[in-house]
Amino acid sequence: MKRMIPALTVFVGLVLQVGIVPHVAVAGIQPNILVLGAVTIGMVKGPRAGMVSGFAAGLLSDLLGTGPVGAAALVFCAAGFLAGSIKENTFADGWSVPLVVAFFTTLTAEAGYMILLAIVGEGGVTFGGVFMKAALASLYTCAVAVIAYPLVARFLRWERPMTTFRRLA
Repeated sequence: MKRMIPALTVFVGLVLQVGIVPHVAVAGIQPNILVLGAVTIGMVKGPRAGMVSGFAAGLLSDLLGTGPVGAAALVFCAAGFLAGSIKENTFADGWSVPLVVAFFTTLTAEAGYMILLAIVGEGGVTFGGVFMKAALASLYTCAVAVIAYPLVARFLRWERPMTTFRRLA
């Protein structure tokens, strides 16, 4: 059961990314639920779990998308590992750390994915356009993280008994 919860999180994130997120896009900018899931798993379970879940989420995204297979897997894997590593080496607690980590890892993942697409010749994006779209997508993902992170983090911590009220998120 322990290993099924992150897998279920990735699967639900994939369903939401494919089924709901295109309908809530604002001016073509969509939140990246799969990166947010990998980042949340990385922050709750550690860098290894974040890396594995990011790779799985990215590979599933690649297989369902039109881009080259492996690009999103590489970028999401790095984002999950980065989030887990940052959380392990940060002593702060509260709301600000998960939101800041979610913003910067999503920014890195979005920009890295677009740069990888430009390198392999997929899509004609400019350098300025890459970072503007990545920044807007990161802001949108961070806004979704305000609601989604506490719910998903609590779901991921489900197997551990809650002993204090401090561990609500």
